[in-house]
Amino acid sequence: MNSIVTNTAAISTLSSLRAINASMSETQAQISSGLRVETAADNAAYWSIGTTMRSDNKALGAVVDAMNLGSATVDVAYAAMESTVDILDEIKARLTAASEPGVDRSKVQKEIDQLQDQLQSVIDSASFNGENWLKANGTSADVLSTTIVSGFTRDEDGNVALQTLDVDLADTVLLNDSGGGLLQFGDGSFEEFGGFVDAYNANGFFSPGTFTGPFKVSSGDSLSFDIGGPSLPTYTVTIDRDTVDAALGSEANGTIFGVSDMATVVNYAIVDAGGSLSDAQVYVTGSNTFYNVSQSGLYEMSPNLSVVDSGADEKVSIMDMTIAGTSGSLEGQIGMIETMLQSTTDAAADLGAMQSRLERQTAFTNDLMDSLDKGIGTLVDADMNETSTRLKALQTQQQLSIQTLSIANSSNQALMQLFQ
Repeated sequence: MNSIVTNTAAISTLSSLRAINASMSETQAQISSGLRVETAADNAAYWSIGTTMRSDNKALGAVVDAMNLGSATVDVAYAAMESTVDILDEIKARLTAASEPGVDRSKVQKEIDQLQDQLQSVIDSASFNGENWLKANGTSADVLSTTIVSGFTRDEDGNVALQTLDVDLADTVLLNDSGGGLLQFGDGSFEEFGGFVDAYNANGFFSPGTFTGPFKVSSGDSLSFDIGGPSLPTYTVTIDRDTVDAALGSEANGTIFGVSDMATVVNYAIVDAGGSLSDAQVYVTGSNTFYNVSQSGLYEMSPNLSVVDSGADEKVSIMDMTIAGTSGSLEGQIGMIETMLQSTTDAAADLGAMQSRLERQTAFTNDLMDSLDKGIGTLVDADMNETSTRLKALQTQQQLSIQTLSIANSSNQALMQLFQ
């Protein structure tokens, strides 16, 4: 039945055209964005998964940046540690040369001074982004520890966690203002005078003593005791920084490296006070032990030993190495450098292992980010071949629908001619 009020064919065609236009708009949006699922309305589940994975991928990108920053810090520390090993080798060679007869010791000392200055420069320069793993000021855990970001994870319950690599700076710090660095030795305490005070015995000159380790006599530090006898005057023996430098040489700068240095200083002070080594003398009886027995039995040590500790407690380090002192001191310093070389070599090996770990972790994280990108694309990306083909088909359908609508509308015009 034909009607001039209701054009059934036109209504049907117009409905089809609307559906085609809607499909075209959706397809064009996919082509424009490249996404099959752009909003939650497109596919709520896939959109939610894709959004979460994109967020994780951004976090992983930040992790890679943090690991690159950490790697750079490790690289700087490793380079400085390698230079330190080379400089320690040079200082050891100079100390060894100084122990040989006929060597111009003053020139050797100048070379050592230059090497020490160079080493200090290397340590001070081993800083990246404000972090220097080769120097510190303190012994607390927060001072001697740091972390490097190494990963980002999300568990099955959706909980996220940042993974870190803990770094114990006690294994890398070369010089610490509070002591304990790899290039430091002794606790810096003057109060025991390397074990001399502990060996004090008022009933004799000394009981057997053990040298406790290198130490430095700071300005303001002093040690004094009396020696005398029934028929002899009492002598007050005083040891301070000037005494040390007078006994060992000005290059010593108040530093006593070994038991032979300590014995030399004490004996010098006894003579300087007016006493005689034939009656009172400190003997070195082993690599770290000392003793005294009054040969004539005339001298006795009075029970009034006095220690004035300025509290400076300067820490002894590689920077105090010197050719001043006894031959035993040079041997002791060479042995200390051997220990330092082993410590710094171990530290460099640890840093090298950390470098490798961070490189592998960075490579893995980059691969993981690529995998996540692929996974997100599988869920939400549009197939451009399919989408472009669909658009072409919809454009054809649109043209046909427009033509069909035109025909449907023209049928009413033919009907109106019957009434003319």
